[in-house]
Amino acid sequence: MKSLKCRSYLVFVIISSHLLSGCSTFFGDEGVFRSRQKDYLRAAPVSPMTVPGDKVTRPMVTIYDVPEINANDEFGDAYQLQDYEIPRPNPMADKGEVGVKIQKLGSERWIFLNASTSQVWPRTQNFMSEYNLQVVASNASAGLIETGWLRFKNDAETKTRYRVSLEKGIHPETSEIHILQMQRPESFPEEDTPVWP
Repeated sequence: MKSLKCRSYLVFVIISSHLLSGCSTFFGDEGVFRSRQKDYLRAAPVSPMTVPGDKVTRPMVTIYDVPEINANDEFGDAYQLQDYEIPRPNPMADKGEVGVKIQKLGSERWIFLNASTSQVWPRTQNFMSEYNLQVVASNASAGLIETGWLRFKNDAETKTRYRVSLEKGIHPETSEIHILQMQRPESFPEEDTPVWP
């Protein structure tokens, strides 16, 4: 019994040593599955391609031209890339993020969000304060925000004001934002403010 155990142990050791020595056959420097990480260090220069005499060569051209960037933004100011931080768009997802889509029906357009009005209302107010838009009226129960008359750098002849209307969407936990814009000449008297249509 003892000699049987000894023999089985000896067979195990011989087989193990044979198998371990065989690993170099597969994974060594010249093995079948050798590492090719440093092959580029031994690469030799390749001779340039030659075109047969009966074929015509064409010069390399750019397939997709990159257009020149306009140096001014929509307000007429020069772009200073270090001044702009471009936010990533919010994805339409159900993981707590508010997704934004522009919806269109005929000539009407509005903003659709996959969030409740109670989530969108404070974000809308935050947007107004972040961009220093003068808010003259705010009614949370009606979902209305009105701005004062705004002047833009690229349009000195007119003033513009906005009415933002926040409504519940047609699906549960969704919202719609409708924006109405009104313009008037700069010379128009401040007290003769027209009513919203």
